Amino acid sequence: MSAMPMAHGTDSPNKRALVKIVIDLPHDAPTREESLWARSLGDRLYRLDNTPWYATGCALGDVVECEDRPGQLPRLVRVVQRSGNRTIRVFIPDSPNRSAVKVEVFRILQAAACPFEEYGTDKGLIAATVPPSIAADSLFRRLDELEAEGGAYWEAGNF
Repeated sequence: MSAMPMAHGTDSPNKRALVKIVIDLPHDAPTREESLWARSLGDRLYRLDNTPWYATGCALGDVVECEDRPGQLPRLVRVVQRSGNRTIRVFIPDSPNRSAVKVEVFRILQAAACPFEEYGTDKGLIAATVPPSIAADSLFRRLDELEAEGGAYWEAGNF
């Protein structure tokens, strides 16, 4: 008698599809909530799979607990395990040199090995993840210089 073929990947935690979760935002954010991609780990736990745009207190790779809500996306309750990643956001004001400043910010982030994403090519918002493996002091110093010049402003999202 031959064995039944095994299904590949359907129940494996590392093969599960990405799902969206919802995070409540601070009152001064441009919207009430943000949805992030995450991987379900089971038992209401999820690993964040993208850098937050506006959410504070969390970062790419963090394990979070979510409240299950029938018919709605799971809502973040708390961070259970930090990844060590740091989230930063860079704002580039609308000006004639916005494109040049964005290119400089991209260069700075790439040189520091920080994955980042631009919020629309015509906008001035960049979200980046600062991995724990890099010495971030020079990155932050360079961003502070851009801020002092008035070209860009940055903020920490979870530190």
